[in-house]
Amino acid sequence: MTKTKILLILIIIGVVLVSIYVFYKVVLLPQMLLKEAIIQTVKPGKTIKTLSECEKIANEMEKFSCYKDIATDQQDTLICDKISNPDETMEKVYQEMCYTSVAAAKKDISICEKMSNQGSKEKCYAGVAQDPSVCEKIQERTFKDNCYEHLALEKENPSFCEKVVVTELGKDFCYKEVAVRKKDASICDKITDRGVRENCLFLIEKGY
Repeated sequence: MTKTKILLILIIIGVVLVSIYVFYKVVLLPQMLLKEAIIQTVKPGKTIKTLSECEKIANEMEKFSCYKDIATDQQDTLICDKISNPDETMEKVYQEMCYTSVAAAKKDISICEKMSNQGSKEKCYAGVAQDPSVCEKIQERTFKDNCYEHLALEKENPSFCEKVVVTELGKDFCYKEVAVRKKDASICDKITDRGVRENCLFLIEKGY
């Protein structure tokens, strides 16, 4: 193999690695963080720090989490605006994750409108929706499914699971979550995957 070919292969490998890193940082990581915010609120019994205590935290992620917890507890988006990060992309992600958490705590869809990124806004809708008309605003199919899953659990109504269409397994898990929450084994019968259905029945039987 010539040096030229070796150099070309190394360049291709380098481009691929850089592409993977950029995709993770700009696309995948923000989605993971925001999805986490949709389902997270301040846990009962959790000790909430003060703003002055948050400001003294050196670790950026811990400081962000501290601000988010206070903002969620006080249902105040102005606290989210205190979040800062040298990386502007991540700062925006952290702030929007905080907005999403507050929106979910207040069940206030207007907070979602603060977000300039359409994807972030739709993720926020998915975690705040109180009726299916909100889900219909969402263009991204995965987020739309998340919205119907949220509604199914929020309203304890398995009929919303029928609108989950990206994967059959996603629909099955939606039925399972509602069945377990309602402790209604009849809902498990709607599940097509045998393993998920058996797990659904097991959890209800054991009182989880």
